[in-house]
Amino acid sequence: MGEGTPLGEVELAALRGGLAPSTNTARDLAATAQTPCPRRRALAVVGARTEDAAARLPGPAAPSGQSPFAITVGTRFEEILRRDGAARLREALERAVPVELGELELIDLDARHPWRPGVPRPETAAARRSATDALVAACLRGEAEADRLVLPPRLALTVTDTARDVEPDALLCLRAGRGAQPELLLVEIKAFVDHGHRTDTHDLASTRLQLAVYALAVRQQLARLELEPQPMREAVVVLRAPGSMVGSASLEEVHRDVSRLERALARAPATLSEVLATLPEGAALDDSATLSALPVRYRPHYCLASCAMALQCRAGVEEAASPEYYGSPTREVFAAIGDLRRAHGLVTGSEASETEEERELVARLGVLRRRIDDARRRCS
Repeated sequence: MGEGTPLGEVELAALRGGLAPSTNTARDLAATAQTPCPRRRALAVVGARTEDAAARLPGPAAPSGQSPFAITVGTRFEEILRRDGAARLREALERAVPVELGELELIDLDARHPWRPGVPRPETAAARRSATDALVAACLRGEAEADRLVLPPRLALTVTDTARDVEPDALLCLRAGRGAQPELLLVEIKAFVDHGHRTDTHDLASTRLQLAVYALAVRQQLARLELEPQPMREAVVVLRAPGSMVGSASLEEVHRDVSRLERALARAPATLSEVLATLPEGAALDDSATLSALPVRYRPHYCLASCAMALQCRAGVEEAASPEYYGSPTREVFAAIGDLRRAHGLVTGSEASETEEERELVARLGVLRRRIDDARRRCS
């Protein structure tokens, strides 16, 4: 594979090995903006389910993902919004979009290009991408006869050295958006309840990061089609109104999340090839030894809340006496040493400092140790 050449699905499948492919690329890529963990990143880039990978590692996997009940509610909510020509979704969008919507033309790609048994998925995916490209191009070139609501658009996204597809829930193609110029607005549907300013901030943050992934895909699409760039500063989030299956839509700023995602994706390693460079030739990520060889960046608060591999990673950094186990403050203090056993030896005097960084650490923590010793003597 040449440098900068995107990996195809055949190569990605070989890297996944027996791991099940992920069904939510945007969620997986959004996770890379919340943790720089190379192991999680590698799984996201090759499109493998983290839960499936966790089952291959020694030790118990952490519970993660949505509950069956939440999945059922989410599916039901989306079905209701899309029923009768997406009537309820249109009503919600009319209350949220900052310009007056004209007669919306519904473009249902699930109906036009369904996933049919016997038809190769790449063929259907390509048809959906081409249809989305044509609809977006017609809108931005002023060739559309009406505002359009596309359900669901399919966008190509190249991240690091891999090409993937993502599907937002919907895309509004407005002939005359703000400033009377053509405008694209991404739409994401979530089944958690809209409590106004008391809505779960973690859920909203995760949704905005997913939308940031879609915004990057739109930017790449417009560049590929040689169309005028779109700012993509805002997107529409549709939640459930309390006690109902009625949509409650609002505009959410996503430009900061796009910048955050871009910074995360720009961190080293820049390509999957770099991630896998230390692994055996022909290695696949379904092998526990291969997975274990990938370094981890354990962040207690985030990892325990969102990653199926969290307990296994925690056990690994605990066994290695790594400061990662205790989170950011400890990690920052002991970054120059990296081994808590060594740090303990330095502070207690059982081991001698060998570097300037170690001497600085002893000086900083020595004062704290003396205070603790004095307090113990006074209390004894």
